[in-house]
Amino acid sequence: MISDGLYVTILGKYIGPERPGPWSDILAAIGLDPMRFGLVFVVMGIDWIVGGLGVLRKRTWGRYLTGIIAFLSLWYFPVGTLLSILSLVLVILGLSRSSESR
Repeated sequence: MISDGLYVTILGKYIGPERPGPWSDILAAIGLDPMRFGLVFVVMGIDWIVGGLGVLRKRTWGRYLTGIIAFLSLWYFPVGTLLSILSLVLVILGLSRSSESR
């Protein structure tokens, strides 16, 4: 997400096909320009990394941040959606296990 966000911010197009994925249709339908979301992608990519580091360090905030960013990334179909669902399942399982051990 970071590289795609930087790429579109600098060059005005996303990495890959000329037309962004299906998520761009949703943004366009509500009047938003998908080509102006580079900074959003950069911030979300950084949040994924920070949340992942928090999870690896077994910090509760890492699980919550990863869960939030995974939920917000569900619209990034198809790859982002699959990774987000997997992340949400793992975070939920991790949170339920940590509450059981108390």
